[in-house]
Amino acid sequence: MKKIIYILVLSLFVFNCSKSDDDNSPESCNNFFLECNDGSTWILHYASADMLLRINDNLNNPLEQWLIYDGEDCYEYYSIIFGDATMTENTKDKLVIKDDYVLEGISGTSTFTFSIVNGELKLIYQDIFDGESYEEILILQETTIDVDKLTICQ
Repeated sequence: MKKIIYILVLSLFVFNCSKSDDDNSPESCNNFFLECNDGSTWILHYASADMLLRINDNLNNPLEQWLIYDGEDCYEYYSIIFGDATMTENTKDKLVIKDDYVLEGISGTSTFTFSIVNGELKLIYQDIFDGESYEEILILQETTIDVDKLTICQ
């Protein structure tokens, strides 16, 4: 009888502690930022516009953006492709994109750092150009808006 109870208790631990193959939530993901957040959609409310951002586990189309301005009835769509930019970090918790550029003969560097902090998408944009440094932090909220059904401006 003790063996049966021991086996039952042990089986409860084994089945309750094992990770499901279908569990792709960011909390359980041990892989890369793009993979862990694939398909998630985020919204930022500006003073006169809203921006939607979808993360894709696809290096050819990692980020998509939709913008709608107050009073408009359609969204502007942008597929954000890294181009000459370099992905310097793609860990479970952080995605960092660095873009070195030359504008009018002057070198500059833009860095975009994405992370999930307390259930929000934190985007830190840093730019260094002609010795001047600029930084902006944007906080986006997760949304259930179906971006595939948005009306796109022509």
